Amino acid sequence: MLGRLSSGIYRKVNWIWVVAAAALFACFIAFILPWQAEKSKEAAGSGESPDSSFAYSADDLYRMAENYGEDGRSAYIQARFTFDMIWPLVYLFLLVVLISVLYRVLPAASRWRWLNLLPFLGWGLDILENLGASLVMSRYP
Repeated sequence: MLGRLSSGIYRKVNWIWVVAAAALFACFIAFILPWQAEKSKEAAGSGESPDSSFAYSADDLYRMAENYGEDGRSAYIQARFTFDMIWPLVYLFLLVVLISVLYRVLPAASRWRWLNLLPFLGWGLDILENLGASLVMSRYP
């Protein structure tokens, strides 16, 4: 199943997809992310966020929830189920397309070509993190 998915992606991806993925990613970086960061800072009142932390503990997350206040937590949850459902798809698209174009030189039977599926793991973990942090924010205190 994974081999068929990986091969299907290799068959579909071309340089037009690369340009489209890069343009979409660049637009998000240039316009959407700064807007969302400002909106988040206004709502939460703190520059600290689980999304901007490489690693954080449960205590850190509870401290952030406390600092956000009720309105900030509500805004955080809303952002996780609007903006943060689309952004991971944008970087997933870019990474899958780039890896597929770069690894196309490998023989079709090589399992190394399956690396184009690796971004799906990162995407899934990001979604799980968003769900977990949203659950903490919704149930706090």
